[in-house]
Amino acid sequence: MMPFGFGFGFGWFGAIFMLVWWAIIIASIVLFVRWIIRQGHNWKHSDKDVIEILKERYAKGEIDKLKYEEMKKELEK
Repeated sequence: MMPFGFGFGFGWFGAIFMLVWWAIIIASIVLFVRWIIRQGHNWKHSDKDVIEILKERYAKGEIDKLKYEEMKKELEK
């Protein structure tokens, strides 16, 4: 008969270590997924950057108002 019922001879220390080990693995996976989501989220902000560039080109006079409106509509699709 085993004293603590875990069967590996490590007793409570083994059970606690196993729980800590799985907590580390799950936390690592969660952090990795959050990092991947943030990377994709940054790509969505690039649309705003394109519109900012378009505004700058219009402000500098490189494009006229008609061309600005056409390009802005195309980018907002």
